[in-house]
This record gives sequence, structure tokens and C-alpha cells, in this order.
Amino acid sequence: MKKLLTLSLLSLGVSATALAQSPYVLLGHSYTQNFNGIGAGLPDGWMVYTNAYFDTLGTPASFVTAATAWDQGAGTFGNFAAKDTFYANATAAAQNASPNRALGAKIGTANDTGTSFVFRIDNTRGLSNINFAFKLQSLDLNAARTKRWYVSYGMGSNPTSFSPIAGGYNTGNNTFSETNISVMLPGAVNNQDSNVWIRVSSFFPATGSLVYPTVGIDDVNITWTGKPPVTVTYDSTNIPCHGGLTGSITNIMAAGGAPGYTYALDSLVPNPPSFSDTTSYVGLPAGTHTIMVKDTDGTITYFPVYLTEPAASLYVGGYDFKWVTCAGGDNGWAAAYALNGTSPYQYSWDGGPYGSFKTTQDTNLALNAGVHVVHVMDTNGCVAATNITISEPDSIRTYVNWWDNSCFGDSTGEIDIDYTTGGYGSTIYDYTYVLSVTPADTGYAFYDLPSGMYTITTYDDSGCHTSLTQEITSPPQIQFSNNVTDDLGNCTGSVTVTVTGGVPNYYYDWSTGLSGNFAQTISDLCDGQTYYLMLTDDNGCVVYDTITIHGPVSVANTNAPTTVKLYPNPVSSILYVDADKAVNVQIQDLTGRVIINAENAKQISMSNLANGVYIVNILDENNKLIGTRKIVKQ
Repeated sequence: MKKLLTLSLLSLGVSATALAQSPYVLLGHSYTQNFNGIGAGLPDGWMVYTNAYFDTLGTPASFVTAATAWDQGAGTFGNFAAKDTFYANATAAAQNASPNRALGAKIGTANDTGTSFVFRIDNTRGLSNINFAFKLQSLDLNAARTKRWYVSYGMGSNPTSFSPIAGGYNTGNNTFSETNISVMLPGAVNNQDSNVWIRVSSFFPATGSLVYPTVGIDDVNITWTGKPPVTVTYDSTNIPCHGGLTGSITNIMAAGGAPGYTYALDSLVPNPPSFSDTTSYVGLPAGTHTIMVKDTDGTITYFPVYLTEPAASLYVGGYDFKWVTCAGGDNGWAAAYALNGTSPYQYSWDGGPYGSFKTTQDTNLALNAGVHVVHVMDTNGCVAATNITISEPDSIRTYVNWWDNSCFGDSTGEIDIDYTTGGYGSTIYDYTYVLSVTPADTGYAFYDLPSGMYTITTYDDSGCHTSLTQEITSPPQIQFSNNVTDDLGNCTGSVTVTVTGGVPNYYYDWSTGLSGNFAQTISDLCDGQTYYLMLTDDNGCVVYDTITIHGPVSVANTNAPTTVKLYPNPVSSILYVDADKAVNVQIQDLTGRVIINAENAKQISMSNLANGVYIVNILDENNKLIGTRKIVKQ
């Protein structure tokens, strides 16, 4: 401990209050003090008092650290030159320069009563036969007054009585002298746990007249038998995590015994132990470790140190208590709980930050399916981990059978639920199926569907759902074109049918004179004959057409018949009219609506007409009908 000094300015130098000194701990086998360093302050354990008496410790007094001549500083305790090697008439300069110093007092009215030099010993544990020896010096030859001194002792932290053990030693009386005093302390001071105080005191005023004496004490020597028990201080760190090797015993410092210590730790040294100056040991397990201290006499003292650890290793467990509702979701629930270690605990899920400290379990309500790693850290920083598996139902998958429309424009398509897997269900009747029509349709089979894209959404009882898209198709519309060659006489007409759409193969059924003819091309057709075609594709879809064969157009009049040819037929752009007389042409669609009127026509543009069958009326110059033909625009 640092000395606590109270400084005040006196006429002769700096002073310190004597009460500030701590008790001195006796070590080894003896103690000596020559006071040569008192220019820096009183040595440890030493104090000066006034007003001391047999039953009173007295009043703490100030001590002047500056060197003081023997005849100076009346009424103060100070730093005086020791008597050794000096003559009584040594100069003040010589005295102040001397390295050999004594703890002294210049008696005056301020300290005439109860002048006391005090040495305070911390304890005498293990000590006996304590002998106190010192030199009592009378330093001022010119001091006529006499001062008588006594040696006494007291015990305790604040003794209320002192016992004399020697006395009657005079100083002053115009003497320059030195008295060697040695006293054996009584057995009462042996092996004491508390303070022992030794005083050199003058309880009574100086006798005589004129100059007060200057007195000093020097070369104190205390001896004893036995030695103080060795004590030790240290810092220890317990093991924060069960089973760890993180304990430590550091900053080991021994006292007592015979100074000059070496150390060993029983758990880390061979037998016999090897002592060293090492004062810190780390990497220790829990348990009892014994510090061994060997003093300079070779005495070994043992100090057990128990390092603790948590009773059991930190453990973290977990359990899932709610699956993810729907495949791919994140509403699974799980809880983790910690045991052992040192509560409270912090939890981390899947590598995330640790949360706040808890003494209870930790719950996570937003987990997806899979393995989740939970770490727990206790208040000591110990960490444990566990895995928690969150399950989920399989993804819902629905499989369907479907039938497309056989013929263009039909609404006979069908989608049937075959089976469903995943979610919460085992048969198709455990699920709800919704078809994307307006209004929405539910069921297990959906009928009368026109061609198009359909979405079937499957729901299980938990509201999980999935969708699939199924297309219902139809064959393309059956379309055909007829290449008709009219009869120019002698039944030379023919028809060739070209078909697109539907589903090949095609079946041709001609009627009216050609029943039973199933060819794509029919010939030897006569003027004026009408032929009916029923076309059936491979799906059984049926379409119909009517084809009339024409010959040359003739008109009876007073002059000569009119001959008209229309070509080509079928026509795509220009219809040519070849007549031996001027004719007018009227073109109608199959509803009878007139599309084109052309007078004295030679060429008629058909480009803007839609593909299909048209009726061509041939008119004379008076707009009388002289003939009708059917043509195909393609």
C-alpha cells in the first residue's frame, strides 16, 4: 500500500503525519532499520506521537523530513544526524550532510509530554522470543534538561493500554552519549494475529532548566525465533464451460516465512516437484489444484485452490410441433431448450444473430421445411448446437385424362381427374378440383368442353393448392375446293375434290346417278346434272357439297342461240366471260344477295370476294335470263 502523507509547511522543512504508516509485516528471521532513508519519510510501520501515556497511544505528530541540526527545530520530530562518528561540536552543515541518520526529536514545550517513537507490527503469527534492540542517543551537549525514556508494548488495532518492559533511560543533562538497549518482549506478544505496538516513550516532562534535550533512536534490530507462516495471494479463474481447460491461477504472491520464494502447482509438476519463479498457470481443468510455495529456508507450504465448472455440459434440445402447412411454405414451428451450463441463455437459428437472454425455451414460428441448426450460448459464453427437422407434405400433383373434340366446332371435350398425390389426402375424393370456366365448375370429371386451354386447381383440406393447364383441341375445319370441268358436249364434264382440315383419311360418297362411287375425282359428267358429295374424315366428321355440271349456254331467239363460256372455274382472281353476243352478268351468293352486276362483261374481278360458292346469272341485252352457272371462288 502506498504511504498516505499529510504535508504541512514548518519552519524547518516538510512534515508528514505519523498516523499514515501501515503496520509492518515481519518476514524472515530479523528486522533492521537504520533510518538512513528518512529524508523521504518515515519507514513503514514507524510513527511519532505526543501526549502518550501508559494507557494512551497519544496524539499523532508531524515529522520533518528535511535534515535538521541537533540544536534546531524545538518541539518537532525530525531527521537528525546519528551520533556515530561525530563529535559533540560537529557543525550544522556537517550534521546535515551525514548519510548516517537517526529518527529524533528536539524536545520543546510542544512535545515535552508523552514524546513517543512507535513501531507497529502487523502480526506475530508463528513467532516467539521476540527481542527489540536499539540505540538511544543523547545528541545535544548543550541541553541541560533531562528526559527519561521507557520501552512498552500494546496489542490490537487500537490499543487502550500499554505495558512497560524496560525503562529509566536518561538523555540530556549536557551529555553526548549513546545507550544500547535490548529487551525481550514478554510471551504475551508471541503468535498474535493482531497488531503488536512497540514504543520508546518519555511520559513525563523534562526535568531541570534551560535547554531541552535532543534525542534520537537508531539501528533498530528485532529478532525472533520461528518464522511467520507463509501466506499467499492469487487470482483464479473458474472454468466457464463444463469439461473445458480454461481455468487459471495467476499473479501468485507469497508472504511470510523466509522471503525468497519459488512456486509449483501440484497438477503440473513431476514428483518430486520442480519449483520455479512461475507465478501464473493457465489451461487448467476444474478441480483442486495445490499451490506449493518454497521459501528460502526450503520450507514448503501448500495452498489448495478449487476451480469450479458448471455441473454438466451445456445441452440444447429441440422439437418440432407444427409442420409446414403447404409444400414450400415457411410457417413451421419449432422450439429449442437449453439445459445445464449457466443460465440465462441466448439462441441463434440457422446462423443468425443471437437473441436476448432467456431462462425459458426459444420458439421459432417461421420455419420452412428442412434441417434447422440451433445454437445456444449460456451466460458464460459456452455454446452447444442441435438440429431440428421440420417436415412438410409433398407437393400436390394432379394427373388427368382428357379427350379432345372429334370434329371442328364440337363441344364434346372431356377432362377427368385420374389421381392426385401430395398435400393432405390419399384419394381424389380427399381434394377439391376447380375448373377455370365461368361460372367455376367443381367436380372430378368435366364434360362438354369446347376447344381451349383449361386450368384445373386442386385444393386439399388445409387450403394448399396447385394448378395444371390442359388443352382441349379440335381438328381444323374441313375445307375443300372442287376443280370442275363443264361438259362441252357428249358428257365430258369432271370434278376433282381437294380437301384440307379434318382428320385424314377422307371418305367420298357421291350421289344422284353416282351412288357408290367413292373416288376423289369423278368424270364423264353430263351437262345439267347435279351431284351431291358427302365427305367423311377419319374421325367420322361429315360435310356436304352440291356440284352442277354445265354445258354451253344457248338462248333461243329469232336470230341464233347465244353461246357463253365462263372460265376458269374454280376462279381465284379474274373470271373471263366468252360469249358470241353481248351479255350481262349478275353474281349472287348462296343467300340470293347480288354481289356483282356487270354489263357487256368480258372480265370480272373476283379478288375481293370471300372463298366459297357463287351463282352466276347470264342475262341478254334486255336483262332476260338466258342461263345460270355455279362457280367456286378459291
